[in-house]
Amino acid sequence: MFFSRKLEAFMAVFEQDSLCKAARILHRTAPPVAKSIKDFEAVLGKTLFKRKKSGMTLTKEGQELYNDLKNLYLQEKEITKRYVGNEFRNVVNIYYDWGLC
Repeated sequence: MFFSRKLEAFMAVFEQDSLCKAARILHRTAPPVAKSIKDFEAVLGKTLFKRKKSGMTLTKEGQELYNDLKNLYLQEKEITKRYVGNEFRNVVNIYYDWGLC
């Protein structure tokens, strides 16, 4: 919740080893998640993932970034659970999926 969508997408793609699986977990479609990853790489000036037909794996730079952010990311998830909880929010996000997963 508190982190940017770019960082959230990076962590989800790493954890799921797949852009499509990460998109499902994030309740988004694959194209916006792919764009978040591409934008994140552009901001950092580094390639974070090796893209293969079988999925995505971290590059050396991606692994270093993940190692640096892992604990902070897990703490953020716990804080979000504690303060946001499971309260109902009246928000609707509508995305059109141009890609197929």
